[in-house]
Amino acid sequence: MLESKVPPLGVDHPANVMAHTLEDRSLRVLVRGEIDAASVDLLRYPLEHLMISNSCVEIDMHEVSFLDSSGIRVLMAALKNGDALGTTVRVVNPSPVVSRVLSVTGLLERFVETG
Repeated sequence: MLESKVPPLGVDHPANVMAHTLEDRSLRVLVRGEIDAASVDLLRYPLEHLMISNSCVEIDMHEVSFLDSSGIRVLMAALKNGDALGTTVRVVNPSPVVSRVLSVTGLLERFVETG
């Protein structure tokens, strides 16, 4: 398992992103806290720099307490890049906040496997 180096934020920002490449060539990105304009680069970095060498990208958002339009833009860019590379991109374990935002924007079914 390889861990990516994600550019740090100031100590006071309530966000954290960790990315791991697993043995099956999938990328697991664990996202915690608030994803907004101040922290979105934490999410963007692994999705842009590590996606190319992975067959599947799972973005685990079960600990996300806030998600604004800047986070949605990064998720949409990851989906578009994944389509171009033949990489599956999905959100797993969305928190209620993430589920609500994805649902309101009409993106829940694009990112989250149901049933």
